[in-house]
Amino acid sequence: MGLTEEEFWELSFKEFDLLKKRQELDEYRSWERTASLMCVIFNAHRGKHQRALKVKDILKNPFEKPASASDVAAMLKELTKRKGGSINGKQNT
Repeated sequence: MGLTEEEFWELSFKEFDLLKKRQELDEYRSWERTASLMCVIFNAHRGKHQRALKVKDILKNPFEKPASASDVAAMLKELTKRKGGSINGKQNT
């Protein structure tokens, strides 16, 4: 965080927590820029009928609340369907 030892020990728990959150946000923004570049490259070369890739498809926002089990199940079901797979032995069309 760029603190000297003296500065570190002078911080309250709340101040330290806020500095840590700011550092995490800065790191997330760095990864977000990288993911944006990946999306630009992918989308420039994607197929005619292929869905455009978005940053949220690559990078999970750590500041959003976690997905529930039913959300994860629905996401997996949708991904399987997009890839032409089957769920519970039923072929998706």
